[in-house]
Amino acid sequence: MFTLAAPAEKTVIVLGTFNYPPLMIDDRLSADERFNSGMSVRHGIGVDFIKNAFRNNEAYQLKIKFYPPKRAMAQFVYRDTDIFLGSRMDVPEIKDEIIPIKIISLKSVLFCMPTQCDLANQKDSPTNLGYISSITGSPVNDPLERKGNQVVALQDIEKTFIHMLRGRSDYVAAIDFAGYHTLRANDFIGSKNVEQTKHVLMEIPYDAVVYKDSIHSQAIINILKAELRRVNLMIEPDKLVANYFQVSGP
Repeated sequence: MFTLAAPAEKTVIVLGTFNYPPLMIDDRLSADERFNSGMSVRHGIGVDFIKNAFRNNEAYQLKIKFYPPKRAMAQFVYRDTDIFLGSRMDVPEIKDEIIPIKIISLKSVLFCMPTQCDLANQKDSPTNLGYISSITGSPVNDPLERKGNQVVALQDIEKTFIHMLRGRSDYVAAIDFAGYHTLRANDFIGSKNVEQTKHVLMEIPYDAVVYKDSIHSQAIINILKAELRRVNLMIEPDKLVANYFQVSGP
């Protein structure tokens, strides 16, 4: 008599990240939806890319955990998560211990009301501009402060725009297409008047980051690189967002 062998239990791989639409979206539906692989729930361009990479994988089960930005970075530094989705620049203290897999390249820019944009555009660099809202842990924060600006660090991108539109800061530092997506997706008073300055604050690689010495790192890298070969994310940001939400581009 033959008996069927029980299926091998999958190894759980924990992805840690933070809310930054449309790249990472914490839908806040329920703990189960937020913390499991939730294939039917859209979690943003980057998270869904990784979900698709692990879809139907026979060896690994992906779990997703959303945290506030600084905590997401700390959880990875403390090795409480296996993959960090953000940028290698978010965790400089462990730069020699990690392997980043770049998904796309991002540009951080300044958003502002027309008068403030005019003032900023008169300068060759964003120096002594005043108060700039940004998310906590952003790699642009320290360079902006070194240029004489006052950075107001907040927990998510929506709050940075609300802060500026209420007159509590002069600018918002954000990824360009993420900023425009936030303005379009929320009915903020005055948001239609928001412009972008000429300054590119920083080119930021958008990465899935793993530890070099993890026993699963090579397998994770192979899974993600196979998905990168399968899809084409290296397109214009507006088209990337439009394709993701299945709407016509601007």
